[in-house]
Amino acid sequence: MNLHNKPSLAREGSALLQGLVVCGKCGRRMQIRYTYHDGQATRPVYTCAAGHEFQELLCQRIPGSSIDAAISQLVIATMTPLATEMALCVHAELQAQQDQADRQRQRQVERAQYDVDIARQRQRDHAEVSEAQRQRLNTLSHDFAAVWNDPQTPQRERKRMLAATELR
Repeated sequence: MNLHNKPSLAREGSALLQGLVVCGKCGRRMQIRYTYHDGQATRPVYTCAAGHEFQELLCQRIPGSSIDAAISQLVIATMTPLATEMALCVHAELQAQQDQADRQRQRQVERAQYDVDIARQRQRDHAEVSEAQRQRLNTLSHDFAAVWNDPQTPQRERKRMLAATELR
């Protein structure tokens, strides 16, 4: 980022656009100089001193009174009740969109938390095998081969048995 083009905060002084004016020739931020009369700053002058860095003359110098007066008229002309209402409507719409995006992100977080909770529960379910379950599994594993190989076992039952083994 070019530090010369970074807007600055409003400061003391009569120049209305202090820290905001950009030179139309070189694109750098213009500085404010004041003309003095009896030791008092009287009129602002927007000055681009970019040339000083390269031992050159001033890039340009513009009296600030006429610029400030034109900007004042423009601001007064644009700050109508209709313009204010439109700005408030746009702000409300942007806020509504931001609120909706926040709600969607919150739902995504809740869904992710739900998925985490389910995964943790499944791990607990798989980790906790009681002694009775162990004995039943041992009995079934001995019977499994007999049931699987029995010609009377329908193929659909073999498919169910396969599904139960989680080998799919």
